[in-house]
Amino acid sequence: MTAAGVMNLGITGENLLWAVQRIGLGNDLVFVGDDAEQAFTVRPTAKGKWEVFYQERGQKEDHNVFATESAACYYLLGELTYSQLRRDQIGILREPSGSAEQRFAVPSDGAP
Repeated sequence: MTAAGVMNLGITGENLLWAVQRIGLGNDLVFVGDDAEQAFTVRPTAKGKWEVFYQERGQKEDHNVFATESAACYYLLGELTYSQLRRDQIGILREPSGSAEQRFAVPSDGAP
């Protein structure tokens, strides 16, 4: 919790790589810190900001600069997740079996 009472939900490059795998993309699509051909890169700039871009044939495409690592990672994760949604690669989870009363019922002995 921060001083304002709001949880800090910042994302780092390491968290981004985990999340990219969870949405069904390979770990060769995103690089943190280093750039690679035909991949997205998230890295710090010489001016203390963070940049996100796709590199192809040595050219940076879709280049964006952010004030923080977290903002850069959230941006790229949002773009990649939306792309996966549009391709029907991820979607709404199926409802678990059983009624809500059955799924959330407290056992009669009070144990969690």
